[in-house]
Parts: sequence; structure tokens; C-alpha cells
Amino acid sequence: MKYLPLIFIAAKIFYFFNYRIIHRFETKLHQHSSDTPMPELFLSPLEKKFLLMYLTSDILFLAYCIFLMFNPQTWTPAFLLITIDCILTGSCFFKINGACSVDSRDGTVYPAIWLRYLCFGASIYILLNLYMK
Repeated sequence: MKYLPLIFIAAKIFYFFNYRIIHRFETKLHQHSSDTPMPELFLSPLEKKFLLMYLTSDILFLAYCIFLMFNPQTWTPAFLLITIDCILTGSCFFKINGACSVDSRDGTVYPAIWLRYLCFGASIYILLNLYMK
């Protein structure tokens, strides 16, 4: 249990370097409506493995944060981690001006560089503090 924050630090580093693949996939999913067939996703097999690994780690990260919320000493860091993740995802989903950028070629929405650095640094800091406790 003590080493779980290190695993999620590795997942955050993975996301930090592969965010373009992940947001391209998420944008394609958000453009899909129930009336139209699912859009064709042109992802290489390696990108599909990256995406599967990211989605699995993201679900486990959410479960870990929910687990931490039941402990009075770790409630605040867990809430902050969930809030930071929501800020990063919400900026792309709601296309907040200044917090995201839209690729002119295919319409993919990416978080702004300053927001990615801010959320990455805050998440790593909180996870390292959880590891040190």
C-alpha cells in the first residue's frame, strides 16, 4: 500500500508524455453522437496499447483516491488529486478559452501547456507527500 503512489507517479509521467494520443482518442469519442455510427479511430497497435494502459491506470487512480478519502488524514490530498484531474479533463471537455488549444487539422482539443505543467507538478507533489507519510 505504501508504494501505490509511486505507481501512480509513473502513470502521471506516462500521461504527461503521451497526452496527444489520449486527447485525440477522447476528442473522437466526444464527437460521437448516438445517431451516427462510431467514428473510425486510426490508432496504431502501439497507440491502442498506450490508451488501454492509460485508461486502466486512470480507473485505478480514481479508485485509489476514493479509498484515501475514507481516511481522515489522507482525505485532503485525495480530494485535491481528484480536483486536479477534473480541472485538466474539464478544460478540454468544455473547451475553456486559454486553458485548451484546438488543433486546426483534425479538431483535437489539447490542454494548454501551462495547465499541463501545473497539474502535473501538483499531482506529483501530492503523490510524493503521500509516499513519504
